[in-house]
Amino acid sequence: MDDENDSQMTTNATFLKLSTYVEKNFHNVSFDFSLYPGFNSALNIERLLLLNLSKLKYFIENYEWLPFAISLLYFIIIVCWIPRLMRTRQPYRLNDVISFWNLTMALFSIVGTFRLLPELIFMIQNYSLFQSICDDRYIDDPRFFLWMFLFQFSKIFELLTSLFIVLNKQKLLSIHWIYYIISLCYSWQMLNMPSNTRWLVCTDFLVHSFMHLYFAMKLSTPHPLPRLFPILITLLQIIQGIICLITEWVTLWYPQQICHKQKYLSIIGFTIYAVFTIWLIRIFIEKYLPTNDHEANEIKKNE
Repeated sequence: MDDENDSQMTTNATFLKLSTYVEKNFHNVSFDFSLYPGFNSALNIERLLLLNLSKLKYFIENYEWLPFAISLLYFIIIVCWIPRLMRTRQPYRLNDVISFWNLTMALFSIVGTFRLLPELIFMIQNYSLFQSICDDRYIDDPRFFLWMFLFQFSKIFELLTSLFIVLNKQKLLSIHWIYYIISLCYSWQMLNMPSNTRWLVCTDFLVHSFMHLYFAMKLSTPHPLPRLFPILITLLQIIQGIICLITEWVTLWYPQQICHKQKYLSIIGFTIYAVFTIWLIRIFIEKYLPTNDHEANEIKKNE
């Protein structure tokens, strides 16, 4: 009987821990950032947003339907309607606009990396690699919540990538728009999956820093960039997928009182990263590992 009571108390404590992030009101945000790992300061724009953190949290909690509504509009307008509209039109020349947009996203991702990566490194150095996946103590730092919120919103702006593709009359691959829809909807659930979020967000920021910077450079220079660049970008994306896949597996394997994440989200996350990691590996093999000289020459012609 005592064992059953202890088990019930553990379960209750687990769900209390899991809901800690959701229950935080952020009405009295402490600006003593020396209490938290990472940088002991905040940018001016961060301080301004932190004063309204409770409103941002309220927005996320009460507009859980927003990513699904945006995804539906994205599918109808960008995936279906605009490509048909462009059949009788000339492609738009948007290289400068796309280059500026990629540069903006790159700078945003770089700042996000520098704000969140120190906390991840701190956890690995002072605790363990396992604790960096399963421990959700970062929820006490309001800056992390802020950047998680900004990360979620950045997934909405990433949908513009598809818009630029169809306006240039390029082929929009199914895997492309499916990835953006799933990424947007899954990221919006981060309030309910505190455990390995630091890994998911940090790796995404880091890889997108290089990816958007590469595309900005590619569009802003008349000379072709070294072939090594896209190869490294794809390899980084594969490594990101493998890392996220491992962290999802860890949260799925261990009970919730050890890894604080809802199991259904671990299953969804594991499936997502498994599918897209396999897809990236397939692209890498087909595009950068030709099986004969003829394929190698064709690749060089297309670059």
